[in-house]
Amino acid sequence: PNREDNHERVLKLVLYINGKPVLNTTDDGWLSARSPVVYDSVYNGETYDQNLETSGWDTVHYKPTAPQWRPVKKVHGPTNKMYVQPMEPMKLTHRLNPVDIYRLANNKDVQIVDFGENSA
Repeated sequence: PNREDNHERVLKLVLYINGKPVLNTTDDGWLSARSPVVYDSVYNGETYDQNLETSGWDTVHYKPTAPQWRPVKKVHGPTNKMYVQPMEPMKLTHRLNPVDIYRLANNKDVQIVDFGENSA
């Protein structure tokens, strides 16, 4: 998600092409735009603003334009030692099926899915 405190911090991306690592680091040519995912939390779910979707941004022929796309700021990386987050990885333990699906009376495009229990 693009939160104000982290949307400018891109360190590096390692791609594997034909089994060989290719390092792609941030430089002055990178651009940034707001994501339709405006909030996410493992406990509180995700807030997605469809109005912020940019059609075609993930295609090779897309041309980013201002003011939506802005240059990233180059910042120095962390100077302290990085460490593994001390928690177990999340894993699927069971699936929930919806018990009901509601549509809002004043906005038929919005659906509320009731799973019959709190999943947080």
